[in-house]
Amino acid sequence: VLCAHVLYPLPDIVPFLARLDAAAQRECFVYLRERHLDELTSAAWERWHGEPRCLPPTGSDALAVLQEMGIAAEAERVEAPTSWRYASLEEAETEFLEHLILPDTPAVRRELRRWLAGWLVPADGGWAAPLPSVPALIIRWRPTGATHSGEPAPAARAE
Repeated sequence: VLCAHVLYPLPDIVPFLARLDAAAQRECFVYLRERHLDELTSAAWERWHGEPRCLPPTGSDALAVLQEMGIAAEAERVEAPTSWRYASLEEAETEFLEHLILPDTPAVRRELRRWLAGWLVPADGGWAAPLPSVPALIIRWRPTGATHSGEPAPAARAE
């Protein structure tokens, strides 16, 4: 089983990891960033929303959860190039309105553009997030052969 970037929006990753483990026949692989755009833009989120943003799980978080589940997993740290590149400030502004869940008003757009002009860096004729790459983890383990609810894995269920 292979999954990449799937755990980020999940409120509870345990059931998903348990299903991955139960579905795998030979190995499970999970690829997750160690840093997220949400983390990098947390100051902007707080500025507009007045509270910290709930951050998605990192590879280290998933590895710790797997260990708590009794799954012996290994992890390899890699550097992943960021995909946060924009041809123009207008393009970045449109994407960040959605990313930061902001109202699309002229005043918000002006303030957001000012913030982006100070936060993004020039790159290849356009703009990019201030990190060219972010650390990520490739996590792997051999499936345990049973779900974590105590029931046998689907392939092993008795009729």
